[in-house]
Amino acid sequence: WAQISGDFSTAASAWREVADAHRSAGALPQLASTLRRLAGVYELRNAWEAALSAREAAAAAFASAGQPGEAAADRLAAAAHLRSAANFSGALTLVATALPEAMAANRVDLQVRILGLQGNVRARMGHYDAGVEQVRQALDIALRHNLSGPAAEVYQRLADSLEHMGDVHAARQTYQAAADFCHSQGAQTTEQLCLACMTV
Repeated sequence: WAQISGDFSTAASAWREVADAHRSAGALPQLASTLRRLAGVYELRNAWEAALSAREAAAAAFASAGQPGEAAADRLAAAAHLRSAANFSGALTLVATALPEAMAANRVDLQVRILGLQGNVRARMGHYDAGVEQVRQALDIALRHNLSGPAAEVYQRLADSLEHMGDVHAARQTYQAAADFCHSQGAQTTEQLCLACMTV
């Protein structure tokens, strides 16, 4: 209730208490889920260092609990933030761990998103050809498996990669294609993001 009402300080304190109780009881799945919720509260407060620490702890707990897919999801969330903060080496380190976890869990949706992010980070680091090719491969996999949500995300990663590569014409076309795809899939938020990036 504290979190829903916007009292994030109280919410964080409560989630920490719950996490401590699960840790004491050795309840790893519950601990992992609680740490994920705690990370979400920190993100709402823009306390990114604490959020990343909670995400990493959640991923470690999920991995120890035998839930590699959930561990990969938290590592991906942390890596996406690091990419936005231009901490590219940190993002690559996280996705290097997340990818085999996603594969072990047979989570193709996560694999696609991880590969797309990894390729986008590489493109932003200046490895344009390899990065763009990896994002294209991720998009192909997403479309082949009819994964509309991951495909919408990776479309945006591809356009961003092309933009950083300096191919503005291809980036514009890809943003438009992504927006059209998202519109057809009902993914309005991602559609608006693509249109906003294309406008810039």
